[in-house]
Amino acid sequence: MTLAIAVKYPFGDLANALTSVARLRNVQYRQAIIFITDSRWSYDNPERFEDIGAKVFTVDNSTVMAYAGDVLAAENCIETLTNKVANPRNKRVDIISVLKRTYKHHLKNRPVVMPVLFLLGKYLRTGEVKLFFLKSPDFVHQEIQGIKGIGNNNAWNDVINKVAPVINDVSKYSLSEKDYMTIAVHFMSAMYGLVEYKDVGGPIQYRILDSNGVSTSEVSFTSDPTGKTDDWHQVTAGANDITTLKKRWNLNPDYLTEKAFGLHSHCD
Repeated sequence: MTLAIAVKYPFGDLANALTSVARLRNVQYRQAIIFITDSRWSYDNPERFEDIGAKVFTVDNSTVMAYAGDVLAAENCIETLTNKVANPRNKRVDIISVLKRTYKHHLKNRPVVMPVLFLLGKYLRTGEVKLFFLKSPDFVHQEIQGIKGIGNNNAWNDVINKVAPVINDVSKYSLSEKDYMTIAVHFMSAMYGLVEYKDVGGPIQYRILDSNGVSTSEVSFTSDPTGKTDDWHQVTAGANDITTLKKRWNLNPDYLTEKAFGLHSHCD
């Protein structure tokens, strides 16, 4: 299992307040989607895991996807979609059809295929953002208003119960890009403390989708910035800290090499 979270900004009380102001003054406000995931791959043997798994991907400069579930199928779905979107000959790409066809390919050719869950964020030319939840095998999309977590439900409940009172405090926001990090840090802090779940862990991955496109940054913390009593502790994964399962095991484009049959995640 994994834990992937997407936050559509603004949300909750802040979204309600801004919507009311926009109606009265005809003003626009910033919108963004904040993605946060762990990096642990879990296998059939619960004692075996690797904290190097890429869980959130840039499809193009206006689209981001995060997954939970079967790693091989999820990666294959995202890679196939990314390639189709990047192909200039494709004027329109049917996302759901691509995901269904790719997932069905795995169902037909692998002995065991776990479900796949996706969070898909899209920035529109209008300045709006859309957040969707999709689940195998049909990938019927559900639009999300606010916050959605996928993967380990118990871990998600622990995180949202901890951060909900804090992030819904309108006074904490400046209505600028600083808000994205404010929200992310609260979620990172809660996820960083999930030591009781063996299937959630490793460096946290963090990505922002807004009018600037897709961006990310590395986050560390310390109780003493001078370095005298405490060092800096890395929270987010660096560029060389994570990889895909395809690269990890040198898999073929169809993700169905002989080795792959023994490498499916128990439920990432």
